Amino acid sequence: MVGPDHPDTVLSLTNLAVLLMDQGELAAALALLERALAIREQVLGTDHPDTTSVRAKLERLIATSDSWCKRIFRHLSLNARPTPIGI
Repeated sequence: MVGPDHPDTVLSLTNLAVLLMDQGELAAALALLERALAIREQVLGTDHPDTTSVRAKLERLIATSDSWCKRIFRHLSLNARPTPIGI
């Protein structure tokens, strides 16, 4: 049996987060990657290659989220219709 800090558990969290990212479930992916990173930092330290790998995935997610949010806001602003007065 493996525990919450076991490398296989963290690998599973990370893999699930990547899958969720690919499916557009960015909030769920973010939560899992933050959890995985916290465990890696606690167990392996901040400079370990496995910790760095999870951090890179988290940074990719944040960059993707930012780009996605910008596209959504641009779409909304381009498609916004003024409300007629008196309605």
